[in-house]
Amino acid sequence: MPPERMQRQIALLQRLHGQECTFTGSVDGKSLVLDFGARHPTGIDEARGLVAAFEGDYWLVVQCPWRLDSSTDVIVGGFDSVELILDFSRILVGKRVRATQVDPPGFTAQLSFDDDLTLWLFPCDSTELLADDDADGTAPPWVISGRAIADG
Repeated sequence: MPPERMQRQIALLQRLHGQECTFTGSVDGKSLVLDFGARHPTGIDEARGLVAAFEGDYWLVVQCPWRLDSSTDVIVGGFDSVELILDFSRILVGKRVRATQVDPPGFTAQLSFDDDLTLWLFPCDSTELLADDDADGTAPPWVISGRAIADG
């Protein structure tokens, strides 16, 4: 991700301050997905007439190594099994982001939540840091988006 786009992501990360995590999941068994704020339907299962997908006001997709800690223990990390990730990451649901910090030059990020929970994001190589969503298919280390961003 070019430096100017990473700077935009850092600014967007700060918009998570005070937001409540409303969903945790994984897209591919590796990426961690967190939704924040109200959840909005984005798709309908026509056959069953049910809402099939939701999107938060904000969402964070983590595509680099990550770890969730309490003040005393490592809870779960990105190299654990998808079952453990889905089970233990749910501890964040209902918790608010209290602080964020990003440390250059590697863009290691820290999200502090209620109850002394901390999510660490560890971009681990230069291809992730230089990745551009539109370029060679290399995923950026973490991305924030959502309806609240699209709406301004």
